[in-house]
Amino acid sequence: MPGLELSHQEQIAEQVEIPSDALRRDIQAAPELTGIELGEDLAAIARKNVNKTPRLKSSVDIVHQTATEFDYASTTVIYMYNPFTDAIMPEFLDRVRKAGNRDLRLIYVNPKFQFCFEAVGWLKKYHELPAGSL
Repeated sequence: MPGLELSHQEQIAEQVEIPSDALRRDIQAAPELTGIELGEDLAAIARKNVNKTPRLKSSVDIVHQTATEFDYASTTVIYMYNPFTDAIMPEFLDRVRKAGNRDLRLIYVNPKFQFCFEAVGWLKKYHELPAGSL
């Protein structure tokens, strides 16, 4: 996503035992990347950041929309850095579940509301990083 440095992607891939080339393919070189921003001002900043990132080989679209309205049907990776409150997280997770994509990888950094993930029965945790490891 905008502002996510390749070195950070590689650190995540190494820590969660996803082959770095697979994560790079999904995040950096995927045919399409979409950033979701609730605030129009943040969406504008994200668009500027995308334009400053020549390494991206993808079409990057920044949408001004809520995460609970976005269509996740073709999404393969969701990268989140504690994007919203515990009041919104269950609605977001339900929206993702209803999209029906079984090949989805969800990376949740700074998981302040991990209990929301634990409360749903359809997610499988593959790996958890120690605090401060990235």
